Amino acid sequence: MNTWQKLGFRKPQNKIEWTMWVGAGFILLAIIISLLFVRKPVAFSPQTFTALYITNFLRDIGFGIIASTILIGGLIRLKKDEKKARGYMGIIGGMILLLLMIGRPALTSTMFSNMQADTLKIGNQLIEKLSDKLNKKDYSPIDKARFRRSIAKEKYFQNGSLMEYMDETGITVRYVPTSEDIQNREMSLATAQMIKIFRAEMLLWIIVTVAVLTGSIMYVKRKHQD
Repeated sequence: MNTWQKLGFRKPQNKIEWTMWVGAGFILLAIIISLLFVRKPVAFSPQTFTALYITNFLRDIGFGIIASTILIGGLIRLKKDEKKARGYMGIIGGMILLLLMIGRPALTSTMFSNMQADTLKIGNQLIEKLSDKLNKKDYSPIDKARFRRSIAKEKYFQNGSLMEYMDETGITVRYVPTSEDIQNREMSLATAQMIKIFRAEMLLWIIVTVAVLTGSIMYVKRKHQD
C-alpha cells in the first residue's frame, strides 16, 4: 500500500488529476495561513491584512488552477470526439466556477460600499440636524455643548479629525475620542480596506478568466494540430 492509499486517496493518474491536486494544495495552504494568522473577529492590524492578502492570493491561484484544469479537460474530451457529455460538463463547470469567483468579490464589495455609503449618509444627516439645533435659542448651553461634542464625534468617525468645539462654560476644547470611538474608526478604515481587497480580487479574476479562456483555446488548437 503506497502513501496515497494510506491517506485514503487514489494516486493521480494523469496530468489533469495532478494539476487538480496542485490547485487543492494552494487552497489548503491558504486555509492554514488563515487559521494561523487571521483572528476572528478580524483584528485591525497590518499583520492581519497581510495575511488576508496572502490567503486571498493563494486561494485565487488554487481555484484558478482547478477551474482552468476542468475547462481544459472538457475541451480535450470534446476535441477527441469521446465522452462528449463529460466534455460539455467540464466546460460548463469550469466556466461556472470562474464566473462565481468573479461574482463573489463583486457582490461583496458592492455590499460593503453600500453599507459604508449608508453610514456616511446617516452621519451627515445627524451633523446637519445638530447644526440646525445650534442655531436655535431653545436649548441651554449644556445641550448645545452636547450637540457640538456629538458633531465632533461624528467628524472623527468619518475622517479621523480631532475637531475643536465650545463646551458649556464657553471654553474651546479639542475632542478626545474614547476607546469605542477609536474602535469604530478602525472598523470604518477596515471596511474601506476590505472594499479595495475585494475589488482587486474581482479584477484579478477577470484577468484570470480571460487568460484561462485564451490559454485553453490555444492549448486545444495545438493539441488538435499535433
